[in-house]
Amino acid sequence: MTKRFKFNTIALFTRNNRPIVDFYTKVLGFTTDWDGVQPNVEMVLDGMRILLFPRAEFEKMVSKSFTYPETINGTMEISLDVPCFSDVDKEFNNAVTKGAEPVLDPTTEPWGQRTCYISDPDGNLIEISSFNKCSRSIETERLILRPWLESDAGSLFKYASDPDVGPRAGWPPHISIEESLETIRSIFSGEGMWAVELKESGESIGCVGYLPASLSNLDIQENQCEVGYWIAKPYWGKGICTEAMSAIVDYCFNVKGFSVLWGNYFPENPASGRVMEKCGFVDTGKQVVCPNLEIGYDKPVKIMRLENFIVQ
Repeated sequence: MTKRFKFNTIALFTRNNRPIVDFYTKVLGFTTDWDGVQPNVEMVLDGMRILLFPRAEFEKMVSKSFTYPETINGTMEISLDVPCFSDVDKEFNNAVTKGAEPVLDPTTEPWGQRTCYISDPDGNLIEISSFNKCSRSIETERLILRPWLESDAGSLFKYASDPDVGPRAGWPPHISIEESLETIRSIFSGEGMWAVELKESGESIGCVGYLPASLSNLDIQENQCEVGYWIAKPYWGKGICTEAMSAIVDYCFNVKGFSVLWGNYFPENPASGRVMEKCGFVDTGKQVVCPNLEIGYDKPVKIMRLENFIVQ
């Protein structure tokens, strides 16, 4: 079925464009090529787009008069995602220091969201929030491993809907952006899960992370964990998965202090086993089934192991 609409942008009708342009560029970091004269203003930041148009000009255009809130506009909000809980606090303090009006100090809501509110000079509400308690961001030569954002839903669906990707890792292809968004919120927001962002494009192209013993598909000890990963098909064979996994191995041993890392893969997907071998894992010679998998729960997987000899 053809979609009728595609979300375009947010447009704000302003008392005066100048203070609003100053606020969004100087406080929030948007950019614009506005000449200071034209009534139309376009501001952009990391794929976001906000348009401004003076209220008086709009009333002339439609030959109607309107009433506007005198203080805070409680009828809508602009919602901005940031990677981690700590970023909510940082961005709130930064915005208030630069002149934004505070509306709600950073707080963690019962549903797991860290959020805060400020307003722009016209009283428009701006929410800055995150569902991620914050795994540490990790940088490699080509990659940034960072917490997942809700704004990653589009790229996640783009690659996770590929039937050649998910089943190799034990999960079915995604069927909608809504499913991808829910996956980010309910699964990828947990501790130990990173989006694999390609520096060259800024796009998330996979996922890497670890599961503690309490969540592992394997029967492992408390001070051990299970690692996992998947990379979008266009990036197979480029060493990206190994680069990401090597960084996670280092994090698991040197930051988290795990004594042993475990991994597994389906025998029909030997490329996954080679990634682990390149990262130092050895084949245990054992095969088990993982009943928690959505796909392949009745098929054996090969078990790989890597010891942290420093803590042995």
